[in-house]
Amino acid sequence: MKLLVSTSGPFQLCGPGLEQWARHNRASVVRPSNFINVATSKGQLKVLGQLSDEATDEGFVATLVKGNDHAAAAAAYAKAFAWVDPAAPKVEPEPEPAKGAAKGAAKAAG
Repeated sequence: MKLLVSTSGPFQLCGPGLEQWARHNRASVVRPSNFINVATSKGQLKVLGQLSDEATDEGFVATLVKGNDHAAAAAAYAKAFAWVDPAAPKVEPEPEPAKGAAKGAAKAAG
């Protein structure tokens, strides 16, 4: 899992490992770590989304270059690379009733 984060001010944060750089002027894709957790708890970072391992900061920059709206780019990238917990139970959508079934049930009851 990776995170899409933004800093809470005009500063950047650079952690000790790979993919630990939160840029000051845009959202960034980072790997979760103690450094990132501490910065988040101090209010220095805001988590915009949880991403799959396939997400990269370079990929986010490419999405950002296509448009000037940073918030829209962050939302689109977070949706495209949304992280799915493999341990979470799978929820199947409920089937929709047949169109004629509700009318037939109403006639039978009336």
